[in-house]
Amino acid sequence: MIWQEIKITTTQAAADAVANLYHEMGFGGVVIEDPQLIEEYTRSAGWDCYKLPLEVLQGDSITVKGYLPLAKNESIGVGEEPALMIEFRKRLLDLLEHFQGAEGQISLSQVAEEDWANAWKKYYHPVKISDLIVVKPSWENYVPAAGEVVIDLDPGMAFGTGTHPTTVHCLKALEGYIRGGELVVDVGTGSGILAIAAAKLGAAEVLAIDLDPVAVTIAQENVLFNGVQDRVKVMAGDLLEPVQNIKADIITGNLIATIVKRLGPSAWEKLKPGGIFIGAGIIQGRLAEVLEELEGIGFETAEITDEGEWSTVIVTRPNPKHCSSQRL
Repeated sequence: MIWQEIKITTTQAAADAVANLYHEMGFGGVVIEDPQLIEEYTRSAGWDCYKLPLEVLQGDSITVKGYLPLAKNESIGVGEEPALMIEFRKRLLDLLEHFQGAEGQISLSQVAEEDWANAWKKYYHPVKISDLIVVKPSWENYVPAAGEVVIDLDPGMAFGTGTHPTTVHCLKALEGYIRGGELVVDVGTGSGILAIAAAKLGAAEVLAIDLDPVAVTIAQENVLFNGVQDRVKVMAGDLLEPVQNIKADIITGNLIATIVKRLGPSAWEKLKPGGIFIGAGIIQGRLAEVLEELEGIGFETAEITDEGEWSTVIVTRPNPKHCSSQRL
């Protein structure tokens, strides 16, 4: 499929409103390139493992890109625009009137779907997460040091390359808490990176769940490529609904604050006493409300990891307190 890329250069203040306009009008995808945010993550969140092009890093303006599938507009002639684009231009002009200095320069180009899906790969190289864990793109060569746990990964269009702070937090937490023989459940598995890591770190059984069918397919492929299909089962479903009658040792959820809160009660129900729940993808401004929710259920906070704008919480389901009683 060929996509029409509509690129708008605008101000920081107008960027979110422009992105929302794309969503409202049903464009096939939205990408925001913010040089200030990229520079911040390069400094604070471990993105120095690869090089980004200067055109992405330089400048004060923000670029917001949306994609329109041209296959649905086969009657478009040379020099013509689909009706959706004409309406989009009109609504964009109306929108930008509310933002001082936000002119909203528009440029158009065509992108083949395979190029869109694979262009990011040239910036993705092996990442050493810790002294033990290395995440390696499946298309790159890497000679592991003695004792290293290497995760071969092709994320495709699923979340989870190993470079995002939330994924790094979860990988390090799994390394710290897996002793061998555990039942681990990974909710929102994405590329399968955490599930594969759990198996390679010694978990006996891993259940990997995702609601997105694309992610399920990609995770299954990565599980096979890493040779852990005997311990990792990938399932489609919402949160913990696909798994019944289990008592897990560890549950991971690299999600967002709202979904971590929603996952809390079922994680409590499906964890063993003494079990661990790792909740990630929480922006720091919402950390307090997530902790309040989880502690209200009964979890005890064991650890909080902060990096950049992101927080990860590790909580435990405590063992029942032993108490004596007197018969009257």
